Amino acid sequence: MNCNVRKQLTTRGLALPLTLVFFLTACGAPGPTVTPSSAPTTPDFVATGVSLTQTASAQSSPTHTESPTFTPSPSATATPEIPTPLVSPPLLTLDPTTIAELPPTPLPNPDIPDAPIRILRPGNLSRVISPFKFVLDVPPGPDGKVQVDLLGEDGRLLARKVFTLATPPGSDRNIAVLDFDFEIRPGIVAEAGRIEVIVLDVFGRIQYMASHDLILLSTGRAEIRFPVTQSERLYIEQPANLDSVSGGTLLISGRIRDLGDQPLVIELIAEDGRIIATGLAAVQPAPTGEHGIFVGELVYSVDEPTPVRLTIRARGARIPGNSYISTLLVLLNP
Repeated sequence: MNCNVRKQLTTRGLALPLTLVFFLTACGAPGPTVTPSSAPTTPDFVATGVSLTQTASAQSSPTHTESPTFTPSPSATATPEIPTPLVSPPLLTLDPTTIAELPPTPLPNPDIPDAPIRILRPGNLSRVISPFKFVLDVPPGPDGKVQVDLLGEDGRLLARKVFTLATPPGSDRNIAVLDFDFEIRPGIVAEAGRIEVIVLDVFGRIQYMASHDLILLSTGRAEIRFPVTQSERLYIEQPANLDSVSGGTLLISGRIRDLGDQPLVIELIAEDGRIIATGLAAVQPAPTGEHGIFVGELVYSVDEPTPVRLTIRARGARIPGNSYISTLLVLLNP
C-alpha cells in the first residue's frame, strides 16, 4: 500500500491496522435468475434473500401496541407473480389522519447519509401478527420495480410482493404501504422472521438491499417498534461512486452500524454478471447504534477498462444469506 493510500485512510478517521485487512481472491458463480424473465442473471442472494442478524435491537425505540391505521390513498399495485407486466400505479400518499402514527424524527448524523431504503414500519425486532402493514420509503429500480420478501426462521419464503412504484416529479423515491399475510409453522406460537427489500439495477444486479428482523406470532399482541435513525448502516467511503481505478488493486473502506462483527463479503460484479474479484473486509464494530469501521482490499485483473458494481454484503448470523447490501459503481483499468 503506497503512502497516498495510507494518508487517505488516516484523513478519513479509519486508521485501522492493516492487519485487519482480509481479502480472498476467488471467483463466484452467478446463481438463479430473478424474475421477470427479461432480467439478467443475479447472485443467489436475490432469489432467496434469506438472512437473520440478531444484533440490531437497540436501534429501535420502545414498543407500542399494533394499530393498523395506515390507509394509503391510492395504494401501490402489488403482484406476487413477476411474469405479467406491471403497470405503474398512481403516486402513493398516506391518509392525513395517520400522520401521528409515523416513526419519530430520525436522529441526525452529519457524517453518514440516510440509507437508500428506509423501512419505516415495522422497526427491527417488532412482534407482528398476520396481517400487518409494511411501510417503506424507497427509490425504485430503473423499471420502477421493488421486491419485498418475508422469510421464516428456516429461510422459507412466507410471502413475496413485487410491485412498480411511481415517483413524484423531481424525486427518485416514494413511500409504499403493503399488507402482508403469513402463516408460521404449525404447533408453535412464534418464530424469527426477516422482511427484506431488494432493488435491482438495469443489468439485474442488486443495487440496494435492506432488511429488518421480526418476531412472527401466531397469536397474541403485536408490538411495533419504530427506527430511531435512518442513517446508512453500510456506508462506503472509499472508493467513491464512479471512481476510476488502476493498478490491479482496489482498497475499500467505510462505516458500519449494527450489522455484527463478522467479515463482510466484497465483490466486483461486471455488467454481464461475472464476478471479477471477491474477498473479505475486516470489521471493527462500535457500540450499538454507533458506526464502526470496515476495511478490505481486492486484487483484480482486467485487459481493458471494465465498469463494475462494487458490492458489499453483510451476512446474517442465524439464517444463511444477507442482511444488508451496499453498492456503488467503479471503472476498473488494467
